[in-house]
Amino acid sequence: MEQLVAAFLPAPPARRLAALHLLEGRSDPEPKASTASTGPQAAYTLAGAARLAGFSTMTIHRAIRAGRLHTVRPTGNRPRILAGELKRWMEAAQ
Repeated sequence: MEQLVAAFLPAPPARRLAALHLLEGRSDPEPKASTASTGPQAAYTLAGAARLAGFSTMTIHRAIRAGRLHTVRPTGNRPRILAGELKRWMEAAQ
């Protein structure tokens, strides 16, 4: 039950601030062993953006459908979210 509740709660503000710092290009003061990326990317998949922002993918989908978050489709039908757009949306969500 705790896992279900945790899945619907947004990430703590400290994690969101760390994600914003990563998007701005500032390095993380404490590198985590579990982080797979070495730095900010130009664009993120929906799952990657949700993981970085600390929201669920459903929240990202709702923001896209509502027009609050814009995507690009560089290859096929898989949308990507540009880093600057994700940063703008995260700052507006706080």
